[in-house]
Amino acid sequence: MQIPKTARELNTLFRRNGIRVDGKKGQNFLVDANLLRFVAESAELTRDDVVLEVGTGTGLLAREIAARCGHLLTIEIDRGLASLAERFLAGFDNVTIMLADILAKKSALNPDVTAKAREALDAHSKSTSGEANLKIVSNLPYGISTPFIGNVAEGALPFAMMVLMVQEEVADRLAAAPGTKEYGFLTAIVRYHCDVVLLKTIPPQVFWPRPEVSSTVIKIVPHPVETPAKDYAAFRALCRAIFNHRRKNLLNSLAHSGLGEKAALFDAIRSAGIEPGMRGENLSVEEMVALADKLA
Repeated sequence: MQIPKTARELNTLFRRNGIRVDGKKGQNFLVDANLLRFVAESAELTRDDVVLEVGTGTGLLAREIAARCGHLLTIEIDRGLASLAERFLAGFDNVTIMLADILAKKSALNPDVTAKAREALDAHSKSTSGEANLKIVSNLPYGISTPFIGNVAEGALPFAMMVLMVQEEVADRLAAAPGTKEYGFLTAIVRYHCDVVLLKTIPPQVFWPRPEVSSTVIKIVPHPVETPAKDYAAFRALCRAIFNHRRKNLLNSLAHSGLGEKAALFDAIRSAGIEPGMRGENLSVEEMVALADKLA
């Protein structure tokens, strides 16, 4: 079957196969061969790598990934798209297409998918003398990008790298500096665990259907946590309190969230070397960790 190279060709292909597309669900397909290649190459793939792709879509990105990695597990929720992608990927013997939803709920990944990914990683590790890595490469559907990235960053999968195409707004949040409007709970949680690099901005016109916003290719790599929180749950609760009440000063945001009595909170904040009257959104991740340790 001929590979579509333009939005018009992709539109025709979908109509012939009875596939209806809903851009509001994040079904925006990239057909630009150079950009597809850029995404795959940015993951620095080798035959030692097992790749998880979320949102198989047409299978065009999957083809670029499969040509470079040891094994690809690609997840698609739409049966029609999975069937179409299967035809485009017929020439690859290192691809598994799984019909599933990546999310079990907003706060958790689908355990069937994570089990399948770990199974693929274990199998490939045995065939490569234990050298296999799990990488995640995907044009993420817009609606799941935030919960997916947050869950994976917090340890849902033992990944070595993520290269993702996401909404520009999400990318800006992940890379935001303290004190900016983009800086938030997702920023703090992901940056506690990982480094985030913005690689390339992708304009709407290279997608079909055309989204209303630009996208950004990002790279997320886990790093050793130099000063881990003594109580990660306390750190997480502190971050949630700060950003749920970001217009309040730090003391009031923590008190309003029920993290303690004001007098005790005041002393803890001061002992962490932080001014109680400042806004919590101005704290670095390291300062949040230090404060969470005092509160814990």
